[in-house]
Amino acid sequence: MMNTRIAIYSGLFQTLPLTLWTVPQIRLDSDGSSARLMLSSTVDIIVLLQALTIALLLPPVVPKLHTRPALVNLLLMLAIPWPLLSLAWISGAVGLAELFSTQAAVLVLAGAVFTLSRFISAVSRSGFRHLGLSLIQLSAAGLVVYLGLTWLPGGGT
Repeated sequence: MMNTRIAIYSGLFQTLPLTLWTVPQIRLDSDGSSARLMLSSTVDIIVLLQALTIALLLPPVVPKLHTRPALVNLLLMLAIPWPLLSLAWISGAVGLAELFSTQAAVLVLAGAVFTLSRFISAVSRSGFRHLGLSLIQLSAAGLVVYLGLTWLPGGGT
């Protein structure tokens, strides 16, 4: 069962290495232009990591979860990188509308994966349940990679 501790650890696993690499690089930058470019790339990486974490880790655990605690833990996992995302917005690396749209897209992906996983686990037998959940994982991961290359604010760079 996914509890709060796992949600916090997965959020920190996504954010902490990027934060520990990005913040000293920003401090070493004298003109600020390369810092904005680096923060823009960091935002792209965070969004891709959030979406891939949802696509790959959520479907197998959804049948075992209650709805409300699962959604709260999912939101907690997605909220951990928000301070680094706000730093990118404050520095001018990305616009506020871009941040909101990417986070909204991640939330929509989470809702779709959660709903599809819940539906597949409710209507299929145990042998086909694993196949259906694996297809959801594969489809969601493929969609994330495709959209990451075409739709992210930095163009997926």
